[in-house]
Amino acid sequence: MRSTNQPPVHPPTVPVSSPSAPPPAYGQIPSLAPTPRAKGISSLAAVWTTGFIILFALMLALTIAGSVIAFNIPQPYGPSNPAGLDHAVELGLSILLILTTIVATAFVGSGIAIGILFLTALCSLLSGLAFLSQTLNDVKQLPPALESVVPNPNLFLTMSLAAAAIISLLWLARPFNLADRIVLLVIFGAALVLVLLQYSGADTDVLKHIYLLIALILLIQGILIAAQTERVRVKKG
Repeated sequence: MRSTNQPPVHPPTVPVSSPSAPPPAYGQIPSLAPTPRAKGISSLAAVWTTGFIILFALMLALTIAGSVIAFNIPQPYGPSNPAGLDHAVELGLSILLILTTIVATAFVGSGIAIGILFLTALCSLLSGLAFLSQTLNDVKQLPPALESVVPNPNLFLTMSLAAAAIISLLWLARPFNLADRIVLLVIFGAALVLVLLQYSGADTDVLKHIYLLIALILLIQGILIAAQTERVRVKKG
């Protein structure tokens, strides 16, 4: 006689995982969604193209090498004149900053960006007048008219370069990525700090002129980055 009693059913002791997504059909390429890190790298690569990296490196090498060479020329104005080329180099970098901002306006399409560049160029022009006054004073050819316009070159150049750095911080309000804003904040913020630090130094203090040189180079390189970022992020967007 066959027994009608069924054996007890016990629940599985090992958890059963939910079925995973079905694998792609044969011959079908699975979708590869870019990770956030890959998106960030691609975004930076859009700004830092090969051509821009070459331009950035050449400008940086030119300004640094030129400044170092000029600073190491002893008595450039003759043995009877102890003045060096510090003011002349700072004047040259101011002129280069003006030219950089003017050329950069051709690569941006926004009126706000052009306005930032125009105000930066104007402040650079004012600081250039102060450096010109100091350079002419080094060679004993300072005209009275320029001396009356710039009675205190140190205060004049400090206010002008500080204004240029502060105005350049307006690039942070542009529709850039977070990484772009961080780069510009570090560059222009450092330039502003150096400009303020050099103000209390004497004109014969070498550290004062090193601060000024670095600040001017940072402003030049920062304008290059800001204009390139504006061109890629906004004008082409």
